[in-house]
Amino acid sequence: TKIKVEYFMPELINDKESQGKLGYSYLCNDITKDPYENFCLYILSGLFFDGPTTPFYKNIIESGLAPAYSPGAGYDMTTKEAIFGIGVSNINPTKENIEEIEKAIIATLNQVVKEGIPEDKFEAQLHKLEIQVKKTRDHWGLGVISNMINYTVHGGDPLWVFNINEHLERIR
Repeated sequence: TKIKVEYFMPELINDKESQGKLGYSYLCNDITKDPYENFCLYILSGLFFDGPTTPFYKNIIESGLAPAYSPGAGYDMTTKEAIFGIGVSNINPTKENIEEIEKAIIATLNQVVKEGIPEDKFEAQLHKLEIQVKKTRDHWGLGVISNMINYTVHGGDPLWVFNINEHLERIR
């Protein structure tokens, strides 16, 4: 593990022991190829990170290893090749602490592979998405256009965002 500790404008930092960030980024898929794969990875991201009952929350945040996820944690489809990030912020950047967090991240991934995700949590995540999609809210059109831009810019089908019900049926 390569650990690099630097401080930008150190004279402005009050608490250097809580300024560290640790992250892993995994290059995933070309977002223009298979919208269903994007959908599945988005759901997986929610199952990993959304809420206090998720594996990463329990094993990393609730356990006290880190107080928060880092920006970019989860599935990011803003570039042509999506990224899945797993990371924490506001940690003490000592070698020992970073190694402990790395072990917990790997152990959590192994736990999910071994035990899977409980069906009720999976259904709850799908239901949450259904509600988000169907709920009328301010600036709904702007949100839809925002989700379409990445596909349009990279040559994909921007209308895939309207196929959520089809993807929900398929994943079930």
